[in-house]
Amino acid sequence: MRTEKPSNYIRKIIGITLAILFVVIAVNYNFVELYELPNDIQLTREELAEFKVGRFGHKISGTAPCMAGEVTNANLTFTMLNVIPVRKATLSIVPERKVYVGGRVVGISVKSDGLIYSGHTELNTANGKVNTIEGSDLKIGDIIIEIDGVKVTGAGDADRIIETKAEDYGDLEVKFDRDGKIMTTTIKYVLDQDTGNRKIGLWVRDSIAGVGTLTYTRLDGRYGALGHPIADMETKVSVPVQSGKIFNCNVVGATKGKRGAPGELKGSFARSGNSVGTIDKNTDYGIFGNMANLEQVHEKDELLPIGNRSNVKPGKAKIMATVDDKRETYDIEIIKTNNQKNQSDKSMIVSVTDKRLLDKVGGIVQGMSGSPIIQNGRVVGAITHVFVNDPTKGYGIYLDWMYNE
Repeated sequence: MRTEKPSNYIRKIIGITLAILFVVIAVNYNFVELYELPNDIQLTREELAEFKVGRFGHKISGTAPCMAGEVTNANLTFTMLNVIPVRKATLSIVPERKVYVGGRVVGISVKSDGLIYSGHTELNTANGKVNTIEGSDLKIGDIIIEIDGVKVTGAGDADRIIETKAEDYGDLEVKFDRDGKIMTTTIKYVLDQDTGNRKIGLWVRDSIAGVGTLTYTRLDGRYGALGHPIADMETKVSVPVQSGKIFNCNVVGATKGKRGAPGELKGSFARSGNSVGTIDKNTDYGIFGNMANLEQVHEKDELLPIGNRSNVKPGKAKIMATVDDKRETYDIEIIKTNNQKNQSDKSMIVSVTDKRLLDKVGGIVQGMSGSPIIQNGRVVGAITHVFVNDPTKGYGIYLDWMYNE
């Protein structure tokens, strides 16, 4: 009969204990959340106090030396049971920023910087039907910016360029934007027998209109909305903005969302009326511009501080949204937050828990994109997407990413 040496037995016990401890730590939510924090944490002094008290439970504490007075940078050390160091990060103290909280639906009208190519048709000529883009590199969703060296900004510009040609048939050099890359190709123009005019047979658009939700307005009048880009409905391509405006909008109805079929807010606004702001940027993180008159959109008591992404955590929160005739606050749950070192419009996953909102529209619907997310009295993000197979859930973006735009 063989017997183990006491030293081997002790090593086994220690190994098993450490393995169990490792598994407990690995599946412990507090540790997972801790390691998902960014390496560079930015907090206000008020947020730092909340961050250090109970953020990860009693087992983990964070200490930052020399944070009194005017010191604004320090190393933050997290320890387990106030003894074992488990994580370090760089901490920056930033001044508190306040914004006017949004939640109101606005009408959006944008003129694209170029022509959005959405399709083509064959043309009848004296020699039969002709496909004018055969052999070209054009694809649906490309933004045409020049034809034969002339910048095009309106749907009628192409016709005017063709009419200057001496021949009834010929080639045209087309410069276009595809996902930010400028490319050049050649298409044909022909004499269309049906109209008697020279044509290129392209279907193009130069403007887009729709509704979305205002997220915030800064004290200087700069605003952010949507949380995702304006995209052409047919081609799904993000539209480069030449100019644009936002308008006050009335919600006149809503289609309730259900599994497999996202709902939609129906809004009414007059593009010929007075706008409340301009649009000068359309980015992956929303639309941005200047508010013409703060008093037309916001009340004086709507100022709230911004919450930094480092302090956003799973748990109860609220959204501000307009789904009928008035703006209201609704309860949601932040299910998951993502550690994002780079900007993204899918920073967190949220779930609508408010029965009123579920009864009205089924959860999150199109048109609610941009609805501000509020946690612990701070604006921390905005709704960006709805889950097609579960309209009670969707994605949100950290407000940090929008504000920095």
